[in-house]
Amino acid sequence: MKRILQFLIGGTIYFLVELIFRFIVNHRPPHLVAFIMGGLAVIFTIYLEGRLRLNIMVKALLSGSFVTILELLIGSYFKFVKHDPLWSYSGITFYNIISLHWWLLWCGLALIFLICYRLIIKIIRN
Repeated sequence: MKRILQFLIGGTIYFLVELIFRFIVNHRPPHLVAFIMGGLAVIFTIYLEGRLRLNIMVKALLSGSFVTILELLIGSYFKFVKHDPLWSYSGITFYNIISLHWWLLWCGLALIFLICYRLIIKIIRN
């Protein structure tokens, strides 16, 4: 039940971020895939936080990399199989599916998430 709640919260937050970004940039609605990716990203990040004794920066890099790998897998499927690209990045990219800029952004967002998560856990425990 806990993982389902984490998935729903992560999916909702990710979907809302995608909604705001797409509204500002290209006025297109986000795809449902954004909700699924967000849910998976939050579950993965919380799993890392609870299971591995690593520096928070390393956890943020791993989480950002996880999101980028998800983007590569899902983006490749939609671009090359369905011929309907979900997103198109500019700058240093790999087939406009993933980008260095967005990998760094995902790592930064993961760091913010981990800091907030730690604060929430600390508040709950006290």
